[in-house]
Amino acid sequence: MADTEQQVDVASQLMSELNIDDIGNEKATLQTLVNDAKALIIDSISPTLTEAQLIAIDSNMYTRLVKTLATAFYYDRELSSGVPMGAVIMLSHFGTKVEMWKAKQLAGGVSNVGTN
Repeated sequence: MADTEQQVDVASQLMSELNIDDIGNEKATLQTLVNDAKALIIDSISPTLTEAQLIAIDSNMYTRLVKTLATAFYYDRELSSGVPMGAVIMLSHFGTKVEMWKAKQLAGGVSNVGTN
């Protein structure tokens, strides 16, 4: 399944970016946090769109947002200080891109997106 392959890839990329050793359950933990980040993003942006659609709208921003939230979860599972400001800014910006894409769809715009 493509979503699973991408999730594993994001978790692996994060392990490398954060210099996390692949010992014990670290990769499984990170994968769970990546999944949680994706669920939060989808629910926050548009629960009616699929992950594939969000990736098509802007894969770079979506992936960076997933990594940012997963990193925040990794270091503070409860987000006791709230969602990091950088993630809030990205979430807002990405939400605007999604709304613009939806408006284009309603106006009879292109059916396949790729604004990267």
